[in-house]
Amino acid sequence: MVALAIADAEAPGKRVPGIPQPGKLTDTEWEVAHLAAAGLSAEQAARQLYRSTSTVEEHLANAFDKLGVTSADQLGPWLE
Repeated sequence: MVALAIADAEAPGKRVPGIPQPGKLTDTEWEVAHLAAAGLSAEQAARQLYRSTSTVEEHLANAFDKLGVTSADQLGPWLE
């Protein structure tokens, strides 16, 4: 698989997709992740942050993707 990625990288005009870099969250994503890890629902976090629930859910989904987790319970190691 690595050999294929390297071969594709050498082809002109081709880009190999980047590997997700844990910890590259925006300030808002970190804030939402901390609130979720503390046990707040998306609705509770939205009220605290003065944002819509859908916006908070989107930020949380982005944080999950970037950190490679699927639930707020798995955020602990990233937030310590």
